[in-house]
Amino acid sequence: MSSAHALDSKAPPWKYVDLNTPGWACLVTAIVIEGQLGGYISILGQKDNLDDLDRLAAERGSLVCAMELAKQRAVIAVENRFRGDFLAMLLTTNAAEEAALTRRATEMGYDLNHQHAVILINLTRSSTRAWAVVADELRASLAGTSIQALFCTYEEKLAALCAADDAASLKNITQYAQTARERILALAPDVRVAMGLGQTGTGLLGLRRSFGQAREALSLAQTLFDGDKVFSFGDMGLYHLLNHLQGCDQLQDFYDQVLTPLADYDREHDTQLVPTLEAFFTYLGNVSQTAEALHLHRNSLLYRLERIADICDVDLNDADDRFALQLALKIRPFVANPRA
Repeated sequence: MSSAHALDSKAPPWKYVDLNTPGWACLVTAIVIEGQLGGYISILGQKDNLDDLDRLAAERGSLVCAMELAKQRAVIAVENRFRGDFLAMLLTTNAAEEAALTRRATEMGYDLNHQHAVILINLTRSSTRAWAVVADELRASLAGTSIQALFCTYEEKLAALCAADDAASLKNITQYAQTARERILALAPDVRVAMGLGQTGTGLLGLRRSFGQAREALSLAQTLFDGDKVFSFGDMGLYHLLNHLQGCDQLQDFYDQVLTPLADYDREHDTQLVPTLEAFFTYLGNVSQTAEALHLHRNSLLYRLERIADICDVDLNDADDRFALQLALKIRPFVANPRA
């Protein structure tokens, strides 16, 4: 459709398109919802038979579709708000109201007495339609399992509450989330999708704990992987500790003492010594593999490692010095001024 046509829902833009098949053409009309393109409707026919009546039919059809899609979006928006309010109650309701909350959850098709795991999802570009697509892909990934899923929008994110009779049924939840993320990226390659997964827990208390873990895992997926990762709380390891030490003066002081001189040198001399050090540890100190990964001659890498040792005043053959450098690299995303 030409961008010169205004997206007016009362007079949707249309276009006559010649097809590659000789003698055939189609009329394409935009479906406009709240000033935005919601889809297309087309009439296919022989070129000589398409006329103004067909164009009028396509326009009227697009108006009907727009009305129905707008209604569906409105219903989905209301349902999302309702479920978001329900999730807020799940996270804050006191023990005296737990029985009533359990009954309400059952009415919504979700059993609070089961085992639970929470998936919290963030997109670079979120909208009601985008969340609907994400939920559909995650449902498709869970199809054929015994897992119940309840989707709620919460604080501009999508929460998937997953319940099952036993914890074993939820053990592959990371794989299901990864499958859904891959499908989403296949549909929209330019969108970054971050998912944080909590561990399995029992009942309402377990669900709340899993939600908190999913939130932390999502935060780290955004901090460490630029918002483009499925990250499970169970895989956080050292990052869980570092995340809770964020803002601690001692953490900043340790980083400044160990790695800031190297980061400053890189900035002042336009070198790549910090990335070189990261690669060196990634390949477990194997010089040949590190040189190959960095596309460097072995001697060039050895020279860089000597410069790193001199600037940081460390011995790369000393276990304690190597550990301090590795820890400083892990700390870098959590300090206020990494300078690299």
